[in-house]
Amino acid sequence: MSSAMEIGVPKLGPTAGNSTGEEESALSPPCSSYKIDSVAENEPLVNSATDVNGIRIWNDLDALSFIASLPPLSSILNRPKVCIAPKAPGRPRTTLVLDLDETLVHCSTEALENYDLTFPVKFRDHEYEIFVRRRPHLEEFLAEISKTFEVIVFTASHKVYADRLLDILDPKDAYFDHRVFRESCLFHVGNYIKDLSVLGREISRTVIIDNSPQAFGFHVDNGIPISTWTVEQDDDALLRLMPLLKDVANAPDVRPVIRERVGLGKKITELRELSTA
Repeated sequence: MSSAMEIGVPKLGPTAGNSTGEEESALSPPCSSYKIDSVAENEPLVNSATDVNGIRIWNDLDALSFIASLPPLSSILNRPKVCIAPKAPGRPRTTLVLDLDETLVHCSTEALENYDLTFPVKFRDHEYEIFVRRRPHLEEFLAEISKTFEVIVFTASHKVYADRLLDILDPKDAYFDHRVFRESCLFHVGNYIKDLSVLGREISRTVIIDNSPQAFGFHVDNGIPISTWTVEQDDDALLRLMPLLKDVANAPDVRPVIRERVGLGKKITELRELSTA
């Protein structure tokens, strides 16, 4: 089995909403179309986030400016098509979309202290050992939300890695209704963006939780930022989301609730108004 050092894989990969930045933007003025990311040969297998916590991210002027600069989603050509089956009969009316890396787990191709599990993955003719830490309260969180939401994991990570990890996290298919991977993301200026319309669900009844707000830049009033997690054992961010999630689960439209309670959409609106003043 190849070690991370032997094959030159860095300890951490790019963020879920942000890549190495080496690839050419899929949007160039005038805005016309996105291309679906073709992964660079030297891009790491595990797609990890930076050490910036959620509070800092959504007060980061660079992050806010990136979101504010995005063109209307309706102007984007060649967007990915709907990538999953329609909602199954009897499933809850509201859909909760979850990021994976640094939102639910922290993973690395290099050995981690206090890891919870490991598993092998073969990627581009190399075999990697993936070390995984589960975020505190993950099982409790997943058990609770799966009662009140259709749950979809939407990750910017590679399918070969993320699919295997999700099999381990949910061996009985009790939590996750669907899984969506990097090939369904849009790539722009170093960021993998998750267009919620590829899920084929009502946008008014769709919520996304991600540690990188850039990842839901086209749907800021659907998005709830969460702090980036890597190791902190006293973290309770998942539990602290539950009151808000209970409210949006019962809302006829999640967007006004999130806009008022989270406030990211308001910040983006203010920034756009300032830029055009």
